[in-house]
Amino acid sequence: YKISDEGYRQQVYQAATKRWGKAGERSDYLTANFSAVREDGVYCIEYNNVLSDAFPISSDVLDGKWHNAFKALPGKISSTSYDSAEVLGLLVDLWETFRPELDFDGNGVSDAVDAIATCVERMTRENLLAMEMTPDKKFQYVASLAGAERVLKDFAPGTSAQAMSLAWQLWGTSGQMISEGKIDAIVQMWLMTRDDTFKKQITSALNNVLQTREGFCCLLPVCPLLDAKLQKKFDDLSSEYASLYKREASDTPYGVPAYGLAMLMEWTLDYYRLWNRFPSELDPETVIKCLDFLYGNRTYADEAFLDSMDVSSLIKFIKISLAADEIAKYVNTK
Repeated sequence: YKISDEGYRQQVYQAATKRWGKAGERSDYLTANFSAVREDGVYCIEYNNVLSDAFPISSDVLDGKWHNAFKALPGKISSTSYDSAEVLGLLVDLWETFRPELDFDGNGVSDAVDAIATCVERMTRENLLAMEMTPDKKFQYVASLAGAERVLKDFAPGTSAQAMSLAWQLWGTSGQMISEGKIDAIVQMWLMTRDDTFKKQITSALNNVLQTREGFCCLLPVCPLLDAKLQKKFDDLSSEYASLYKREASDTPYGVPAYGLAMLMEWTLDYYRLWNRFPSELDPETVIKCLDFLYGNRTYADEAFLDSMDVSSLIKFIKISLAADEIAKYVNTK
């Protein structure tokens, strides 16, 4: 039904249902396709004398949906305790991937960049060199600081220099173990310095790292910088990992894998990275379905969980929202 401005309902479409099957033992699912309804407006669905909540249909329905989540970010970063290395790494990726230009405090600089500077200044005060850390945690700090150096170079040169200095000092005290954390640190140090020493470390570990989907996605940012022979390794594996994503997405009638919300966000971001590099391999609308799921389009809860998010989860949610917004525009131009 389409709902008028006065609140009246008018039936505009009737769709046949199709049995999807069971997802777990909770429910027996039916699906219905109403994508033929294209006119902008507010709608609801009725099935078996039960009405859904109202929802909009519009080509720009995802525009700006991330703003409210983004508004909460500066306050959380300033007032809460969190894992600085993870948060800084997520902020760097948020800025470099999407460039969100929102500036709520009106200082002429994106709040995302301000948050990156705040994290680096906090790390400088914390005296990271005196902290007891596992090697992987140290590599995480190296990666996030090296990324921050690139972002802040044009906005806050002094803070950028602090980030570079800390990254080099922590790198000098890091162990020699090879791990996913170290590979990420090597990637970020190479992007910061363009020193071929780091490129050689990546290429020597490439075959082992690419054996996992996580390692594959970790190295996607530097794939275009590698030699053609090494890039071919990514091309050869892209279909294999894309097929794995497709199988996992088909586990539920919602078109997303049957994971907890935190794991689903990680999955969605990696899916987006793979689609962004190999767009012919995956259906981009899966990212939108994941955002729908996070907003409450699921059986056991019909509300978003924004209020309870920690800083890291909030940033991941913003990234997924921005990715979905970007994909909606991509889909609408096809």
